[in-house]
Amino acid sequence: MEGQPLVRKTKQIIIDGNNIGENPANIWRGLGFVSGNNSSRLLMDYKTNFPEVYDEILKLLFQQGYGAGLSHLKLEMGSDVNSSSGTEPCTKRYSDVKANVHRGAGFQLACDAKKINPNLTLDLLRWGEPHWVTEAFRKGGIEGGYEARYKWFRETLQSAYDTFGLEFDYISPDANEPEKADTNWIIWFSEKLKKEKNPPYDFSKIKIVASDEVGSRTIASEMMRNKRLRNAVDVIGLHYTTYGDINTLQLHDEFHKEIWYSEGIAPCNIPWLSCRADGNGMTGRNGALDVANRIINSFPHGQMVMYEFQPAVSAYYDGSCYAPKQLITANEPWSGNYRIDIGLWVSAHFTKFARAGWRIIPDSCFGDGEEDHAIWNTTHNYMSMISPDKKHLTMIFSNDSNIPRSYFVIVKNLPELSDTVYTVETSGNNDPYGFDDNWFMANQRTKLHRMDGEAGFTVVVKPYSIVTATTMEIDYIRGDEAFTKEIPESKRLLFPYVDDFDYPTKKMENRGNAPLYTTDQGGAFEVVRSKKGCFLEQKITKDILPTNWRFRGTPNPITCLGDDKWSNYQAIIEAVFDSDSPSNYVGVGIRYNSAVTCPETSESGLCLRLYADGKWELRYMNDVLKDGIVKDFQYDMPHKIGIGAIDTLVLCFADGHSLYETKLDDIPLIRSGRVSLCSAYYQNRFANLTIQPIDIPLPMQLYCYREDCMSPMVRYLKDEVQGTWKLNGMASYQFYNRTCAESSAGAMMEIRFYGCGIHLLGVAKELDAVIWIDGQLYSSSYQVTESRYREAFFSLEHIHLGWHTLRLGVRHGQLFFDCFEIPTNDVWAEYDTEHFPPDPKGETESFGQKKGINLRNATVPLAGAAAAGAAIAFGVSKLGKIIKKKMNQ
Repeated sequence: MEGQPLVRKTKQIIIDGNNIGENPANIWRGLGFVSGNNSSRLLMDYKTNFPEVYDEILKLLFQQGYGAGLSHLKLEMGSDVNSSSGTEPCTKRYSDVKANVHRGAGFQLACDAKKINPNLTLDLLRWGEPHWVTEAFRKGGIEGGYEARYKWFRETLQSAYDTFGLEFDYISPDANEPEKADTNWIIWFSEKLKKEKNPPYDFSKIKIVASDEVGSRTIASEMMRNKRLRNAVDVIGLHYTTYGDINTLQLHDEFHKEIWYSEGIAPCNIPWLSCRADGNGMTGRNGALDVANRIINSFPHGQMVMYEFQPAVSAYYDGSCYAPKQLITANEPWSGNYRIDIGLWVSAHFTKFARAGWRIIPDSCFGDGEEDHAIWNTTHNYMSMISPDKKHLTMIFSNDSNIPRSYFVIVKNLPELSDTVYTVETSGNNDPYGFDDNWFMANQRTKLHRMDGEAGFTVVVKPYSIVTATTMEIDYIRGDEAFTKEIPESKRLLFPYVDDFDYPTKKMENRGNAPLYTTDQGGAFEVVRSKKGCFLEQKITKDILPTNWRFRGTPNPITCLGDDKWSNYQAIIEAVFDSDSPSNYVGVGIRYNSAVTCPETSESGLCLRLYADGKWELRYMNDVLKDGIVKDFQYDMPHKIGIGAIDTLVLCFADGHSLYETKLDDIPLIRSGRVSLCSAYYQNRFANLTIQPIDIPLPMQLYCYREDCMSPMVRYLKDEVQGTWKLNGMASYQFYNRTCAESSAGAMMEIRFYGCGIHLLGVAKELDAVIWIDGQLYSSSYQVTESRYREAFFSLEHIHLGWHTLRLGVRHGQLFFDCFEIPTNDVWAEYDTEHFPPDPKGETESFGQKKGINLRNATVPLAGAAAAGAAIAFGVSKLGKIIKKKMNQ
């Protein structure tokens, strides 16, 4: 291959048609999708609002030879527990009611996916379990508990068949990631299932997967000791490890048990951002190359023949636990916009030219490196698969090192093999405007030259790249240009937003009574219809509290909805109490932007709670800022409650009366986010949600633009001072986009922006900074004791609308800079300088312009000494009187 840089010694790989291996457990099952934890929830809204877009997303996931080419779908059998990023609604909340698989997105997703790929295999797994099942163990012992749990499975399978015609191929009867495999239950379940009388389809053909452990393999050691268990289990499922052990190896080799990587990470990085930190957008823990390495290494080290992404599509809101991680992002159901992420192209390297049912060639697979929930410091990584008729060969290579890797592949005893080898390559670069220019690109075509029954070809894998070499003829391969469907433009969800929850009956039945745009973190919020009208009702009560997944407690009932770039607005809801218990409450919140800043409660932003005894609380995150009592309160009457915010001013009201007003100038504050609704564990009802601006004749920005710390609008002045910035493209999921810039003392940064204000978000501790605005010193010692994830540690508001430059220098303390927000009333969802007057200094470009500049060499000179605009300083009493008058009208 001409034009390649120098490489280390070429490694030889032999593909011998007489040494393919006959172990049926080496059949490639492909790549799978774990749908659970509320991660597919917003797909129902895409299906409702944009059915063609929904269909395209599913084709990108499941259509063979098109996008990700997934061949397996595992559903969480919901139990109303938060199983990491949200609750999956229970299929059967009471023993004496029919199972309802309309609840949640999973079962209808499976139905629609099967229409696209009829060969898609289906699996079912539980995280928690309903209260009535747990009670059966308490009252009826092991046998009574087993019967109840089996009834839950059995009736869910029946409902899935009756409702959607679904036939499951696999069931994982144990709880997800158990502390120890529940072997007695697995045996009991398997034998009971095989003896089932009058099933809707042959349950005896359903295969058993066990035990979806994380960090352990107790199921394998138990299977080696227990023949009955060994006969009960068909597939060993392991999580977040590419390695087996002596027992899994023996079960694979001697007993032909398949091994699956039954839950694994999807790429978590955002390449056009992380490329600024790593130079290519491909590397790092949980990045694209790490995931490719895990898939490749899982066979030579673990004999694993399937890798399942959890999740494949992130159809939940930003701020959910572990987000982002996905192949496709679909969290804007009001616009239909979605994003194809690099994970889809990683998947295509494995699925487009090797289908489920091909055979993995054991002696032609290799991987090395160190495993620590990731694969590090590798040299060579490759896997080889051959078609059943031995006419086609596909090999996948990954290289996460800084040197090219060269391979010479010798092919023998394969006379029917096609004579042409094609290569497809994915690599990154450090240009955020051309970050995907080298994704999934046709690279080379080579003719096999046969001699004495042998043939050979050479593959060179560039640094930080993935390459597929295949004898399959390739179609037009040029990255995302292969997809002709136009993706709808990203849009704001504009004010006012009103929902009376009065949806057509059939629509509600098909959605499991789920309202538009909500994602539950605790409890279950469903629409009910009664003689008094339509309501949103919280369904989970204390007497049916489910048993949690062992790694996650479920917060008290709370749901959120809407656009997380809403900033200054009010949310109003009518509520009806189910009980007069003093512990019973309802609540409405604003600026909800994260379910994990307060992980135990999932509270975020500002919230007004009203209790059934008339007590009220203004809450920020987990903290009560103020409380009081509503005079002449009657719990059994509908109550209209609301909360609004303008900048740092917060107002709370109930039933037309002001409860409290305050300015929160003395604490870091969340400045934007969605609306939240909360409830105690009672069947409280909500009606007539209204989200709108506060109608006052004062300047106010309703929305915000949000730009990442890796944006080219940010210049890190590491070469001009002693302090430095450490750019991290794979930081905690508690940051937006998993990115942050960590400062040391003396580090400086500069932001050039168009707007009338700016908020800097990040985690600060004992921070002491110097700040300049438009060349003038704003503060020589700006101090922040502590700010949490997604809070604004610095805000500047109500300066004149125009181009500005902010410069910040860190004197002392810690700063993990996340992103910045620009308040605006613009209707455009994305910051793009094409919408603004020209910058008089000609210094900035937005991502939207995609000019192809070199980010690493881009410079943004410091602005001159233009004076900062004067801030508008309204007192609480003056502004509060105006707002209260408007709110109470």
